[in-house]
Amino acid sequence: LAATQRRIHAVASVHRALYREPLAETVNLGVFLDELGDSLRALVSDGRDRRTITVKADDFDLPNEHAAAFAIMVSELVGNACKHAYRVDDPGEVRILFDATPSGDWRLAVEDDGVGIGHLNGGERGLGSHIIQAVCKKLGGQHAWEACYPGTRFMMWTGSKPRRARSSNAMTMVGEILD
Repeated sequence: LAATQRRIHAVASVHRALYREPLAETVNLGVFLDELGDSLRALVSDGRDRRTITVKADDFDLPNEHAAAFAIMVSELVGNACKHAYRVDDPGEVRILFDATPSGDWRLAVEDDGVGIGHLNGGERGLGSHIIQAVCKKLGGQHAWEACYPGTRFMMWTGSKPRRARSSNAMTMVGEILD
């Protein structure tokens, strides 16, 4: 039920962004991810502020037809991190990092410092993993899961494949780990 609620809120975020500028053909992804982060914070809040969601995103013009898929994927990744990365009563942060390059390529990372995935393929059985794979295909991006010790990092990118992080347990920005 919580996953369905996140997906609905993600689509609602897209509709709000499109309604503000109905003639625009793109959505500013930096602003959009900030707003989506606010919505997700409200959804995962348990009144005790156990989960924090941090967004650091460059401005980037994402075509409107991709905005809903992008929002649902990010919501799915954040929801999974909040649910699986940390024990119920343990505090934890989930970071959404988006970096646009001058060439027009971009890189997305959603990462946490939780218990980790224990393998590099991510969860491959649930609806969420199918959503993630479908969105990557729709956006023409590649993706990978990375165990960070502690934590997990999901990466999606266009252009050349990013390098792995040098320091696997450091809090990183996408531009520093994915040059």
